[in-house]
Amino acid sequence: MKEQILRHLQTVNSMKEARLPYEFVKKFGEKGCAEVSTKIVESGVSHVVEKMSENSKKYLMKDGAVIDAIRQMDGSDMELPLKRLESLFLQAGDKRLSELSYMDIQEVLMDEEIPEAIQYNFLKYYKRRELPEGMRSLLLKNLEKYRFYVKIDMGQLTEDERGLLFLPLFSSQLLDSLWDIRDTWSYLQQPGVLPLMQMIHVLTNNTCMLKEAQFLQMAGNAEEIKELLEKVLAFWEEEQRQDFMRMWLNNASFLTDLKHLIRVLPDLDAGQKEKMLENRISYAAMTYRADLDGVPIDALSDRHVKILLYAIVTGKRHFLALVKEHSEEFLALSSWSLLLDEDIYRNYLNLNTLNEKNLRDGYALIFGRKDAKKYLNREIYTFEELKTLAPLQVSYLQLYGFLELERSDDRMRVLRELVKRGCLSDAMEETALQKLAGRLSEKPLSSWMQEELGHIRDLKAKVSVKLLADWEDYQNYIPEVENERQVLYLIRNRKTVRNYDSFGQFQKKMLQEDAAWLWLKEMLPISDEFVERFEQRIREFVYEGEAEIVYQFCQGEENRLETVRRLVTAELMGEFEKLKYHEADLEREIAYPVDSSMEKIWRENLKRKDNKYEIWEEDRFIPMLQIGEVPMSTCLSYVNGIYKDCLLSCFDANKKVLYLAKEGKIVFRALLRLTKGSDTPKPVKTQKIEFVDLVKEAQKKEEEGKEELILFLERPYFSKISGEEEESAVALAYQVVQEKAKKLNARIVISTSYEKYESSKAFRSAEYYVYISASKNGKQYLDSLHGEASVSRSGSYGRNWFLMMEDKRGECAA
Repeated sequence: MKEQILRHLQTVNSMKEARLPYEFVKKFGEKGCAEVSTKIVESGVSHVVEKMSENSKKYLMKDGAVIDAIRQMDGSDMELPLKRLESLFLQAGDKRLSELSYMDIQEVLMDEEIPEAIQYNFLKYYKRRELPEGMRSLLLKNLEKYRFYVKIDMGQLTEDERGLLFLPLFSSQLLDSLWDIRDTWSYLQQPGVLPLMQMIHVLTNNTCMLKEAQFLQMAGNAEEIKELLEKVLAFWEEEQRQDFMRMWLNNASFLTDLKHLIRVLPDLDAGQKEKMLENRISYAAMTYRADLDGVPIDALSDRHVKILLYAIVTGKRHFLALVKEHSEEFLALSSWSLLLDEDIYRNYLNLNTLNEKNLRDGYALIFGRKDAKKYLNREIYTFEELKTLAPLQVSYLQLYGFLELERSDDRMRVLRELVKRGCLSDAMEETALQKLAGRLSEKPLSSWMQEELGHIRDLKAKVSVKLLADWEDYQNYIPEVENERQVLYLIRNRKTVRNYDSFGQFQKKMLQEDAAWLWLKEMLPISDEFVERFEQRIREFVYEGEAEIVYQFCQGEENRLETVRRLVTAELMGEFEKLKYHEADLEREIAYPVDSSMEKIWRENLKRKDNKYEIWEEDRFIPMLQIGEVPMSTCLSYVNGIYKDCLLSCFDANKKVLYLAKEGKIVFRALLRLTKGSDTPKPVKTQKIEFVDLVKEAQKKEEEGKEELILFLERPYFSKISGEEEESAVALAYQVVQEKAKKLNARIVISTSYEKYESSKAFRSAEYYVYISASKNGKQYLDSLHGEASVSRSGSYGRNWFLMMEDKRGECAA
């Protein structure tokens, strides 16, 4: 123990005398610190170490042997350049300077012509080499450049590779973008590569920089390229050679160009040679004997130039003839056109297959998604394929790539059928799309729907693809399925139905198996007696997927389950209308006198049809619950809408929704509210009402209100229809609203969201106060009155700008 203490004390004293920090013991150990401290003290260089930075002292711990070199340098007649020495330590890093001659180290440290930052590389790799006369300054310059441009440790290079720093080539910019690539150094050792690079460096007068692809192309045929280049240069005057080299390098088809030039140049006169050097197109056209006379070269964008150069060099004669004959259409191509995408015409499209119509169609053709090209997995596509694929969403691109049909016509037939019917959504997983593509590779969707699925009534194409995507799960049950409603139920219960031998067996057990219904039954709760009494309607409720919709709404809305119970039980009893329009609820909600005849008019749902459009008022339970998902997802979505807690207010007596369908598919919806309004605010006492419990027949208080009765149309929501079709939808909606308002003797007020439509010119924009009705839900969402309205705002007026009908009876003023 005593010996150990004495040893510790000796180490501490030694480190103190050697000027080393005590914390080094933790990092380097007591033994290592003792050895280096002793060496410093015995060498008599403690005074030098004292002036060193901590990092330099750490270097001494790793290479203690270098202390001998410090001793010898310190003992010489020259003053030790400590700053340069510390920089040398830093550059050496983990390498040992003690392996080098102390005389060499001293010479480098004392030689201030050697920049401080390159001392180590010079000392380690060049100090002992014989330097050609006049090469020292060039070497030092190149070592400095190496430090900035190259991250490769010089120790990884061979001696011959390090010899490149003796050359003016390294000083030039020709290979500046390539020195940091390890293979560049190896390629320059291959036969012919270095002489070719030196030749190009001289000929371009240090005005060019090669890209990696250019360098690799040259390195693969260096000797042949150099030989042909020397022959070709003989055809050019001295003052033309630099311009020629620029054209040749830019065209980046080095060996092929030279082989053509050898044949072409002997036949050209001085004027033709001058013309060849005017621009890149002239150079390529004359080199490859391409005829582009009449094409306005000066008017071409860079992308137009690139595709022409590619076509010239690769011999796309048909395409070049097309451009010459239809240069206006070619020039009209947008710079962002898919046809001018270099990746497309190099890797996916044969330019020789294009025609005049394709040029016109390609004017502004672009992919709808930036990442669309990653789904192009075939070697070649026709223009029609790319034109069809370009605007499509990812699911269609993926499926097209999975199709196993050889002929593009067959693939396009399958795809167009899917696109026309709007069958796919991006929600489909890749595995499902792969399986669907396998089925559609057997035969198109229409054939499946006519044959295997032909007996299913009202089956839509969009539902059919869901069956085909998991055909192995459904095929045994399909013969029993009679209509689309049963198909949808089968799909929703895909996992559970596997436990049954037939679809009929499963149907008998649906109320014991359907997860959404079982959750609702437990959480609402709904008694067994109620289920037994209304079993048939409950079966329809579950079968139609309505239980699933209510279940999804309830997630996160557990505090509203009692309200949901009242709504659901009323629906299952077949008395939802009685709940929605219970007794005087409408009058209490809007605080305005509503007699029985007026309520009857309001409750009657109008329905109109005009050619391919059908519009109707809707107030039923499920259609109202779906307004945040149909025809598009909004903040009121019953699935995940941020304001879905306001959704139940749609079942207030004063609210309906207008739906419009185009050829049977809903494409428009807008909330319709019966309330009151005023030119000035007239506060009414806040009141609270709630949905009636038809099971308990709760009684409500009645209050009367006043003001001007209005029919208010909220902002529209559209899905997948054109601007022209939106105009038609709005015009039809106005017809229904005007008819309703006239019957109610109510004034029409409309959201300013409609201002852009032609049919809105019959309205005037005005500031107006709209009454925020009381809601049984407590919260409601009002698009035109700044979003969410809580209980505290019910019974008050919201001010905003609206489109107004001049005549309160629903007729436009003349």
